Amino acid sequence: MVKEAKPKAKNPSGDARELVDLVIAYAKQETLDPLKGLLKNAGFGLGGALLLGFGGIFCSIGALRAMQSETDFFERHNLTWLPYFLTVVILLLLSAIGWAGLGPGKKDK
Repeated sequence: MVKEAKPKAKNPSGDARELVDLVIAYAKQETLDPLKGLLKNAGFGLGGALLLGFGGIFCSIGALRAMQSETDFFERHNLTWLPYFLTVVILLLLSAIGWAGLGPGKKDK
């Protein structure tokens, strides 16, 4: 006589646990993985901004020192404050150009 295979009764608590595990895995996949990528990109952006800022500071100090030491025009005309003023004006101008080009109010076309 051949025994027929009886369907096994499923354990409802096992199904519930499986459902909870599935929901947790889905939540991790849909929230944590994109956040990790976002944080990675934000880190690169922050690092680039810091390096660009330091580069701007060093370039402006170099330009200031070049105006002070390589030219005697400012000392001859008693305008020793003018290199500082010109450096600040140039930095403000570059900041305004950057703000206008990358700042708020830009619309995607």
